[in-house]
Amino acid sequence: MKYILVITLTILVGLYSQAAPTKNLTDIGSYKVRLANTANHLNCRTGPGTHFPVRARLQQGESIQVLHVTAHSKPWFYTNMRCFVRASSSFLTKLKNKPSHKETDKPKIIR
Repeated sequence: MKYILVITLTILVGLYSQAAPTKNLTDIGSYKVRLANTANHLNCRTGPGTHFPVRARLQQGESIQVLHVTAHSKPWFYTNMRCFVRASSSFLTKLKNKPSHKETDKPKIIR
């Protein structure tokens, strides 16, 4: 009985300690680099794939602007830095776009 309890607790701890599932990102816009290990970096490559040379290395917290999403089975983002990063929630977090100006912020026309 004691061993069953230990095994059950081990399984439950393993289930709850797993990171959130990774998903492919598909929206253009602004993103921030989010790495599990801040000692690492995100490679920005000359083409959409790991076989392309690295053009730049992005650090934790750096922002990028996504201009285009490739149509591969594993999508890649083409960025404002003229290089590609893997479009994955493991590496990037979408930034919320600033709301557009309110009607009250528009200049008043005086006639």
